[in-house]
Amino acid sequence: MARKSLVLIILVFGLWFVYGPKLVLAESLESSVVSGGSGTMRGQNYNLFDVKATPLVGTMVGSGYTLEVGVGVFFPPEAPSTGFVTGEGPVILHIRRAADTPGSDIVITWEVNTASFPILNPNSSVDIYMLTGDGTGQYHPTSGWEKIVANNALVSGVTGFTIDSSNKTLTYQGQVGGGENEAYFKALITGSATGDATYGLPGAVAVGKVNVMIYGNRKYNMIGVPLLQSSDSIDEVLSAGLRKNGIELLKFDNNSQEYRGAYYDNGWQGKTIDLKNGDGIWVYNPLSSDLTLTIVGKVPNASIDVQVYGGGKYNMLALPHVQSGTLTMVGLDPIDESEILVFDNDKQSYSGTYVSNNAWEKNLLINPGRAFWYYNKGNNFIWQTKVR
Repeated sequence: MARKSLVLIILVFGLWFVYGPKLVLAESLESSVVSGGSGTMRGQNYNLFDVKATPLVGTMVGSGYTLEVGVGVFFPPEAPSTGFVTGEGPVILHIRRAADTPGSDIVITWEVNTASFPILNPNSSVDIYMLTGDGTGQYHPTSGWEKIVANNALVSGVTGFTIDSSNKTLTYQGQVGGGENEAYFKALITGSATGDATYGLPGAVAVGKVNVMIYGNRKYNMIGVPLLQSSDSIDEVLSAGLRKNGIELLKFDNNSQEYRGAYYDNGWQGKTIDLKNGDGIWVYNPLSSDLTLTIVGKVPNASIDVQVYGGGKYNMLALPHVQSGTLTMVGLDPIDESEILVFDNDKQSYSGTYVSNNAWEKNLLINPGRAFWYYNKGNNFIWQTKVR
């Protein structure tokens, strides 16, 4: 006979202000749950989780109240508006360059998200997964991930990493200015259901690194930032490989149609230039050698709104995601009299397309880490980029 346990659920209704003092309603109920069985709790937009943040069988829906459960189950609060669909999950990852010079390491640290999941032990063990690509934007939220850390230890056969579980640190060796052209990481509490759409691998927020080539021999390079940054400072966003005498930067203001310029001469001279996710910028490299920049940050998992100015203005844009796609795939619909120019940084030449019969004459491929021109003769509009 199945063992029965008693789960106490307290429903605390939200507050309403209607021309008078606030009203607080509280109720409690007892529900008998059969161990090893299943049941349905009807409501709206709530998921049940066990102490490992693994979803349990059953859902509860409702609004205007808070649910508190006292037997190893927690209902996470509504996710904050952070640019992500679900906000951070049970494990939060951070990524940085250990030193801002070529050949340095990438450092990934983790923390258990007890702010949103207070039932979790802050020292819970984690599993970390990795996805790599060739630099053309091969990120995918569910496919191709390989477990490299299990229960706070490197998986047998994994090389190129060191781990310090006491300090919750994973070091990826020699990845600044080289290594993998793109690499991404996700983490789950050890033992979690990897396939769960929200709190398994599909919904986990990733961090990553993307290498961007800056061609030399007096070449101009249009580049962009496909990852979310904690700072818009050039020195924070772009690695130190760019800080060489003679390097020049040109940032185009899509509204005023004017450039702001800076150059490196034992430090940045000229205008202060910021660079955020989705921005494009020109980099002039007069040196005889190519440079490889390594950009690190969080992977966006939600659409991002980008202002596109009209009235015959040119807009320097960049794909704010790490997934490549054709113009229509990334959400750039064919608007009458629009034109797009994509610059080849190596060949120093443009390829272009325009709208004809309500369709792009060429449905060009847009890659992350690269910028392009959008000529808009019509009205201002918001480009709502797509994440697949």
